[in-house]
Amino acid sequence: MPDPVDFVRTAVLTLLVGVAIPVLVQAFLTLRAFQRSLRSIEAKLDDAVALMAGPGRSSGSDSLALVASAMAPAIIAGVRAYRATKAPATGNGMHATSRNGQDDLSDG
Repeated sequence: MPDPVDFVRTAVLTLLVGVAIPVLVQAFLTLRAFQRSLRSIEAKLDDAVALMAGPGRSSGSDSLALVASAMAPAIIAGVRAYRATKAPATGNGMHATSRNGQDDLSDG
């Protein structure tokens, strides 16, 4: 007859392995997707820098598209960060003002 402590130890070890494997697989897949997106962004930025540094390898419309596609994620992130800092604490995007343009919530 097996010892109850050995049974509990085996059950806990099995549970930990069963949880650890999916977590590790998910972490690997997430990091791989992140690496792929970084490579894509790096390639776009390298193309944009090459266009700005010297004579272009492509026509003007292609160079504009490369620069725009390289800068678009940064611009979008900047706009989102700006909106997040300007959003009121209520989070509804509305700000109460009086008729003279001053805040209704202020003391003065």
